[in-house]
This record gives sequence, structure tokens and C-alpha cells, in this order.
Amino acid sequence: MRVNSQSFCTVLIINLCFSGLVFGSSQDLNGSSADTRVYQGGDFNSSSIYQARDSAEASAAITQDGSENYAVVIQDASKGSIATIEQSGNSHSALIKQSSGNHNHAALFQFDSDNAADLTQSGLYGSAVVNQRGTSNTVRVIQSGENNSVDIDQGNTLNISEVTQSGAWNIGSITQTGSGFSAVKQTGIGSSGWVNSATIVQSTVGDVAIITQTGLGGNRASITQR
Repeated sequence: MRVNSQSFCTVLIINLCFSGLVFGSSQDLNGSSADTRVYQGGDFNSSSIYQARDSAEASAAITQDGSENYAVVIQDASKGSIATIEQSGNSHSALIKQSSGNHNHAALFQFDSDNAADLTQSGLYGSAVVNQRGTSNTVRVIQSGENNSVDIDQGNTLNISEVTQSGAWNIGSITQTGSGFSAVKQTGIGSSGWVNSATIVQSTVGDVAIITQTGLGGNRASITQR
């Protein structure tokens, strides 16, 4: 389905999946204040939302409850947009991509089973929150621009996190309980103050943490393992 809107478009999709049936969703929206929400409960879920260029304060939310799962949200050249993916149960996988926009926010929640996530943001004043609980876990976040932040919280089992931030005045934070591996890479200009800040907190035996910061100085790094 394709929806073209000039303003205040709201789309709600509910997919209820029963054994042996497959339901998928796909949205392509243009315009300002586009609001798209998808709920999928059942077996072989799949979903994708695309909110096209120059969307202002667009909102996209995908909720998947049980079974194979997969979700994609892409917001292109949006401003002040919000993207949320919540997956509970089974195989999980998710991608949120917000490109060439400012003041965008992304939130990704995955609970119980195979987890995975891939989150990319470019622009200014972006923020990303990832929370994973249960089983295999994995996260990869890439942010380019300035004044961006990412907060990752992983618990239970094979956590892996990778955060790459390029630009200045960025903040990266990772908290892990489980078989943790964390890596934060920040490239910035540095001059005065804490141009980039990275924090890793791990609380399991055998954890590995790596922080790499390049620039002219003024960066801050903290690793706590307990």
C-alpha cells in the first residue's frame, strides 16, 4: 500500500497471524506529520515502513509479538522524527535507518530469543536507545554528525555491541550483563571540553571492552568491569 499525504496522515495496520499463515506489511509515506503504526502477532512476521524525504515530525512504530519476526523502518531526510521497534519472542531482527535529518529519535526493544539490531543515524542531535534482553543479542549502531547519543542496555547471554560515531560532541554508552563484548569507536575534532564521551559498564567474568577515540583531544572514555 502507498499513501501520499501532505500533512497529518495516520495509518494503523494490524496483522494477526495464526498457525501456518504469513502476514506482512509494507508502507511508503510521503508528507509531513506522517504517523504509521504496525502490530503483528503470530507466526512468520515481517514488516517495513518507509517515510520519504522531507518528512517533518514523522512517527513510525512496529510491534511484533511472537514467531520469526523481522522489521525495517527507514526515515529519509526527516526532521524531529521518531522510529520505534518492539519485538517480543522468537527470532527477531531489526533495522532502523534515519538519514540526513536532525533531532531524530530511534528506540529498539528486543526480548527473548535470537535478537539482533542494526541502527544507523546521520545528522545533528539524533538519539538512539537499544534494549535487548534474553539469548543471543547483538547490536550495531552507526551515527554520523554532531551532538548525537546512543544508549545500549543488554542483558542475558551472548551480548555484542558495536558503536561507531563520527563527528563531534557525541555520546556513546553501553551496559552489559552476560557474555559481553563491547566496542565504541569515536572520531571527532576535539579541542576543549569533552568533545566525545564513551562509557562501557560490564558485570560478567570474561567480558571484553574496547574504546577507540581519535581527534585533537578533549575526549572522555570510561570502562567499568565488575
